Amino acid sequence: VAELEIADIYSTLNLHLEAAEILSRVAESFRRMKLRSEEARTRLSLGRSAAALGRAPAAKREFGRSERLYHAEGNLNGQTAVKLAVAELMFQRQEYSDAIDTINSARKLGHLRKNQVIFADLLEGESLRRTGQFAASEKMLERALAEAELSEQRGYARSAIGSLANLADAAGDEKLAEKRYKAAIKITEGMRGTLPGSEFSMAFLADKLDAYRGLATLYLKQKKLDKAFLMIENSRSRSLVDSMGSQGSISEAAEGFADRIGDLRAELNSLYRQMDESPTGSGLRKEIWRRERKLAEVTRQIDSLGTASGPKKAVFELGVLRRKLGRRRTLVEYVERDGHISAFIVTGKGLHYSADLCQVDDISSGLEDLQFQFGACRFGSDRLGRFAGELKRRTDDCLGRLYDKLVRPLERSLSGSEIIFVPCGRLNHVPFPALFDGTSYLTERFTVSQAPGAAVWVRLLEKSYGPPKSALLVGFADERIPFVDTEIDILARHFPSRMLLKGKGASFAAFANAAPGSDLIHMACHGQFRDDNPMFSSLHLADGWITARDISSQRLAASVVTLSACESGLSTMYAGDETLGLARGFLIAGAASLIVSLWTVNDAAAVPLMADLYAELQRGATPAASLQKAQANFIGRGEHPYFWAPFVAVGK
Repeated sequence: VAELEIADIYSTLNLHLEAAEILSRVAESFRRMKLRSEEARTRLSLGRSAAALGRAPAAKREFGRSERLYHAEGNLNGQTAVKLAVAELMFQRQEYSDAIDTINSARKLGHLRKNQVIFADLLEGESLRRTGQFAASEKMLERALAEAELSEQRGYARSAIGSLANLADAAGDEKLAEKRYKAAIKITEGMRGTLPGSEFSMAFLADKLDAYRGLATLYLKQKKLDKAFLMIENSRSRSLVDSMGSQGSISEAAEGFADRIGDLRAELNSLYRQMDESPTGSGLRKEIWRRERKLAEVTRQIDSLGTASGPKKAVFELGVLRRKLGRRRTLVEYVERDGHISAFIVTGKGLHYSADLCQVDDISSGLEDLQFQFGACRFGSDRLGRFAGELKRRTDDCLGRLYDKLVRPLERSLSGSEIIFVPCGRLNHVPFPALFDGTSYLTERFTVSQAPGAAVWVRLLEKSYGPPKSALLVGFADERIPFVDTEIDILARHFPSRMLLKGKGASFAAFANAAPGSDLIHMACHGQFRDDNPMFSSLHLADGWITARDISSQRLAASVVTLSACESGLSTMYAGDETLGLARGFLIAGAASLIVSLWTVNDAAAVPLMADLYAELQRGATPAASLQKAQANFIGRGEHPYFWAPFVAVGK
C-alpha cells in the first residue's frame, strides 16, 4: 500500500515511467493476495500511467481489468473513476465527443467524490473548448474553478484558469487573458516551490508550461518583446538554474542511503564491465536497467528528504543580461513553436525577434545529411586520400544550408565579436562554430559559445575566472582511444601545477578526491551518451563508468572542465528545454565553463587541438576564445570540419 501511494505521487509529478514500474509490481502482489479492491485501484493508476506514456492499448487493458474488479466488488465509485480515466484517454487521443459522452456516462452512475466532480467538469470544459463550443466551455470551466477554489484544489484551479486564459485569448480579450495566464503561473510557481529536489521540480513543470507559452505568445502578438522573452526564459531550464552549484546539505535521514548507493554503483560497474566483454547479452541489459532504476529510485528518496526551496521570484532579469552582453556580445535564443523555429536576438542595445526562420524538419534533415558526410571521416584523415577535397566541399555545403536557415536571416542584428547561442530541441546537435556562409566558418568571424538558457549563461558569467593555476588531467585509454596517455603527457606541459591520473590510477575515487581543488579538469576517456536514460550517460574510468548522476553529486570550483570524450556534449531535451546528460551533471556540480563534444572525437586530432586550446588559456583567453583559436589553426591547415568542429564551449 505504501508503494502504491508512492507511485501515485510519482504520477502526480509526471514521473510516469517510474510509477508504472512500481504499479506493475504492486498489482501482481495484490492479485496473488486476492485483494480485489486494492488491485482495482492499482490497475486504474497503472492505466493512467500507461496513457500518459502514450501506451493506449496497455491503458485500455488495465482500465478494463480495473472496471471488472470494481464491478465484482460492487464499488460504484471505483467504476465511475474508471470511466473518467477512459474519458481522459479519449481526450488525449483527440476523441473529444466520445470523451464528453463518457464523462456524462460517469455522472449518471453517480457516487462522484468532490475531486472527481471537479475533474469531470475540467475535462468536459476543455473538450468543449477544443471542439469550438466556447460558451459552454467557459460555463463548465468557471464551475470547475469555483469548486476547485472552494475545495483548495490548487492543481485543478491552475488547470481551469489556464483553459479560461486560452478562451479569453481566442476571444481577443487580451487583458483578461494576460490576467488569467499570470494567475495560472502564480499557482504553478507556488506548487513547485514546495518540492524538494531538481528532478521532482523538473518533472512537475513538464505539463504545466502552457501558461508561460500562452503568455509569451500573447506578448509577441502585442509586440512586447521584452515581456515575451522574459516569459520564455522563466520557463526554460528552470530546474538547472536552481540546481547549479547548489550546496544543499544531506539530512540525517538521508545519510542512511549512502551505503546503498555505493553498493548499487559497484553492482552497476560490474555489470557494465561484463557488457563491454559481451555487448549482445540481453540478460545483462535487463540487469543493468534494473540497477539503474533502483539507483534512480534511491536518489529520489534522498531528494524527497531534503528541504523545499519555496517559491522563487525574479528568476531572470533582461536588464542584467543586457549589461552582461555589453557591446561585444550577442545572444541568440531559439524557440520552437508548432514545428517552426524562431529566434530572439539580444544585445547590449536592444532586443529583436525573428519569426519562423525554418521548420524543425528542415534542421533534422540537415543534421542527417551532415552525419552522413561525417561517416567517411571516422577512420582518420589518412584514409580520405584524393577524396578529401570533395568530401570537405560536400560537408561545407551541408553546413552552409544550416547557416542559411539559422544564422543568415539574423545577420543584420548580430553585433560585437562574440555570439552565445541558446539552442532548442534538435538545434542542440548543431555545430554552430562550423556553420559556413559560403566563404568562411562562423568561428572565423565570431567567438562562439552555447548555453542551455540565458539565465544559465548569466549564472555562469558571474563565476570568477582567470588562467587556471592547478590542473587535474584524467586519462583512461581503451581500444577505441589508444592515444589518451600521450594526450595527457603532452597537455601536462602546459600546467606547472598539475595532477595526473592515468591507467589504473584514473578511478572515480581519485577523481572525486582531487577534483574539488582543481581550477581546470581535463578528462580524456571514452564517453557514451544514453538516449534511453540521459542521466546515466557516462565516462569510462579505471573502476567503471561514472554517470552524470555521479558527477552532479560532486562539488567543483573549476573554471574550465574539458571532456575530451565521445559525445560528451550530447543531451536529451526534456520539457522546458531542460538538458539531460553529462553537461548537466558538471554544471550542477559547479563548473563555470565546459568544453564538450557533439560527436565521436578523432583521437589523433584531439591532441593538437587541446594543446592549442590550453596554450591560449594560459595566455588569459576565455575557454570559448581559446577553442576558437585552436579551431582556427585547423581551418588554416585546410582540415575537414569533422576533426575540429565536434567541440563546443558552454559558458564563457
